[in-house]
Amino acid sequence: SDVAFSLWPSAMARYGAISRVPTEEVTNLSDRTSGSLRIYGCIQGEVWITFGATLIWYSTTIAATCSAKELHLVYLGIGLADCAFGSLGIVTAAKSDEPADLLQHFILTAKYKQEGRDEESQQAED
Repeated sequence: SDVAFSLWPSAMARYGAISRVPTEEVTNLSDRTSGSLRIYGCIQGEVWITFGATLIWYSTTIAATCSAKELHLVYLGIGLADCAFGSLGIVTAAKSDEPADLLQHFILTAKYKQEGRDEESQQAED
């Protein structure tokens, strides 16, 4: 339950224990956090794309006569991979509610375990 509260610190301040948090408030958590998680995911993707573009640009600055000219392909490959990873991250963040649903699922499981509601806890784990 301490891990659940570390994911949702405002609940610790209000309720003191995960078992005292109303279930309805936990289920509404997914709706409240999905937008901010999407924004965070898109920003993170933009950072990866910017880093990748920088590496691609840097790969063009290595002179053909340089003894380390093979680094051109290394920087180019890493830059392209970072751009692809960032693009995939943006698409995933923009289209997915999974992180918010996972957070809700994790907190409900911890809540039910602490309350001794083993049947609901097992259902929440599945």
